[in-house]
Amino acid sequence: SKRVEGLDFGRHVFRLRQVDRDGGNEVFDQRRVELNVRMNDAYTLDAVYPNPTRDRATVSFAVQEPQAVTVALYNTLGQQVKVLKDGSVAGGETVTLTFDAGPLASGLYFVRLRGKDFSATESVTIVR
Repeated sequence: SKRVEGLDFGRHVFRLRQVDRDGGNEVFDQRRVELNVRMNDAYTLDAVYPNPTRDRATVSFAVQEPQAVTVALYNTLGQQVKVLKDGSVAGGETVTLTFDAGPLASGLYFVRLRGKDFSATESVTIVR
């Protein structure tokens, strides 16, 4: 068994290497492992990727407690240009949203996550 410490909330991928007593070793395929890592904060909001983007971009978030959230995209003037999510989410589960950046003009945009008692923002640059 192996103890792993200091992991952030979310999904993790591990690769196992077996080392024999004679010095030989074997590396096994990657395995996705679901870990019950407790969130330390009320929410997490990951960076938008790819960033910069041309066509599609993805953002992931999680909230500690079940609640209604709004995730929206804003331009630099503070105008809402797209709603990515407006509704309830379960606590402790990662939600991944992908949006089409194709129709949007080049420039800097902001993804804002709003929950019951918090608001968080990540930036994304759209290039043509």
